[in-house]
Amino acid sequence: MVPKFFRNAKDVYKKNSSNKEVTHTNKNPNKKKVSEKVLKYLERKFDREIEFYEFCLQRLQRQWDNVKTISRFSQDNDWPDRLSDNVGDDDYVLL
Repeated sequence: MVPKFFRNAKDVYKKNSSNKEVTHTNKNPNKKKVSEKVLKYLERKFDREIEFYEFCLQRLQRQWDNVKTISRFSQDNDWPDRLSDNVGDDDYVLL
């Protein structure tokens, strides 16, 4: 489900070429190495959270693969934007 106000998000992103640079600027030059012992401890304590994260990652990857498949069969790449043309302001669009 995607809110209607995302209708032209793709166009806005493509028009602003600086978006590609901004998304990779969060770097820490003073980052310290985490010991193997600490990593093992965290993996043990957060095993359910890690499993849930991996599940969500797989699901999103499958959704992305489906979107790419649909886009290949579409005549134009504007089909997500057209879906929301007849939807009210408070409604959502299922992609």
